[in-house]
Amino acid sequence: MGHPWEMTLRQLVEKVRRDYGIAIEIVPLPVPGTILSLGTEIFALPGVEEDDLLDLVHLENLCDRFRLPRADFALDPDPDD
Repeated sequence: MGHPWEMTLRQLVEKVRRDYGIAIEIVPLPVPGTILSLGTEIFALPGVEEDDLLDLVHLENLCDRFRLPRADFALDPDPDD
């Protein structure tokens, strides 16, 4: 069994849409990697595909980028908070 924070990029986007009503679009790239788009904001994830398991660093960065509470993803709070 994995850690409570373990999820794929696709699962994260689905959770954000379901729980927060934020429609983040996944834009696949012709090279390994993905871009997440929210309106005019983009976040590049080189080497990360939709069904890849996100590591802690990526998940924390995505929470911060899209202003999602880290606790909702079983992560420690931001040390700056």
